[in-house]
Amino acid sequence: MMHDNPDATPPKADELHSDSRIEAVRKGFAKLGLISPNVLSEFYKFHRMEATDVEECTPFWRRYYWDMEGAFMAPAALEARQAWVESVQVDKAFLATELRSWLALHGPPAEDRTTRWVLKAPLFTCFLRELADSFPDASFVFTSRDPLQMLPSTCGMAEALAAISMTYEPGLHQLGRSVAARMHTYATAQLDFCAKPPAGLRPPLVLKYADVLADPLATVRRVLGHASHTLSPEAEQSMRTHLAVETQHKEGRPSYSLAKFGLDERELKERFAAYRAHAC
Repeated sequence: MMHDNPDATPPKADELHSDSRIEAVRKGFAKLGLISPNVLSEFYKFHRMEATDVEECTPFWRRYYWDMEGAFMAPAALEARQAWVESVQVDKAFLATELRSWLALHGPPAEDRTTRWVLKAPLFTCFLRELADSFPDASFVFTSRDPLQMLPSTCGMAEALAAISMTYEPGLHQLGRSVAARMHTYATAQLDFCAKPPAGLRPPLVLKYADVLADPLATVRRVLGHASHTLSPEAEQSMRTHLAVETQHKEGRPSYSLAKFGLDERELKERFAAYRAHAC
């Protein structure tokens, strides 16, 4: 459930859809409409959010690292953040160590071996080796998409978020530069991690975005197999039902392009050449 409260206890199984905090989160979403009436409808074209979605890992990271695509940050702050992430002199191990402790407080008892955490925030790409050290039994899965397609989509989602800031003035081209810089950091980190995974870690699984769209269930089986699990008939039927209802662009087709955010196709091809050759 999307609720950034370190003192909160997780709801019981029979309370997943009746917990009082669900309505509190929904009211929080509704308040965004007071600032920008269509911010949620525009954002949902990129990424749907519900009060019962599993998003705990994202607010945890934002206690230490603000990753809102620069929509609320000055250029100097963006540069400082980028330098901090890329510096080999900075010890970022404490983030993964604290994350493991935080998850333990919210998770099942240690003897319960049937429950697994699925951490999916893209920001984790900045801390792959620290995560591998703190979670030696983890399985790493990457979904790779051509940056020329992914960048304008990510910029569009950031644009929707920027709409809730009444002081955001730098413009869409700066936003595009910010997103491109962060995505290049992610791409470089992913390539390095996959080429030289930590000793003892099973090789990461790299999935192509086009293959995920072409056969989602086959993708799920590959992911589960990578983690030494299987897909139950009940789970498969649930996924088939979900796929039939939650179709792409259900909330509307967003408007975005490279040019809208000041991004040059030729420059991006050169900048992401290594990633496009090995991951896409």
